[in-house]
Amino acid sequence: MNQREYDEYQLQQRQKIAMQTLLLTLVLILADGIVRTGWGEWAEPMMEALLLIVLPALYFLTLAICKNAYFGRSGSWLSWVYLALGALFGGEFLFSWAAGRVAFVEDGLLSISIQPLVMGVFFFYIAGLSLIRRGMERRREQGEE
Repeated sequence: MNQREYDEYQLQQRQKIAMQTLLLTLVLILADGIVRTGWGEWAEPMMEALLLIVLPALYFLTLAICKNAYFGRSGSWLSWVYLALGALFGGEFLFSWAAGRVAFVEDGLLSISIQPLVMGVFFFYIAGLSLIRRGMERRREQGEE
C-alpha cells in the first residue's frame, strides 16, 4: 500500500477541523434535545438522525478542502461516484415528487419523504467540492511552472 506523507500543517488543520466538527455535532444534538423537550418533535426520527449526521459531515468536508487538509486524491474516480449517487437520489426525489408522494411536512413533522432530496444535495455538494479542489490544485500547479 502506498502511504503518502503529509506535513504538520495539514495534520494540525485536520485535527482542528475535526474538533470543531465534534463540537458542532454536540451543539446540534443539544439543540435537538432542547427543541424536543420544550416544543416536541420537529422531524421524523430517521430524518432527524439524517440531518444530525449530514450537517456536520458537510461542515468537515468544506473546511478540510478549503484549508487544504483533505487527504484524498482529487483526480480519483470517487468524484464520479458522488455525482452518480447525487443523480440517483435526485432522480428518486423527482420521480416521487411527480407521483405526488413527497410531502415536506407531515403531521407537523419534517417528513422522511424528502430524504432523497437531502442525500442528493449532500452528494452533489461533495462532488462540487471535489471539482473545486481539483481546480485549485491545477491553478497551483500552473503557478509553480
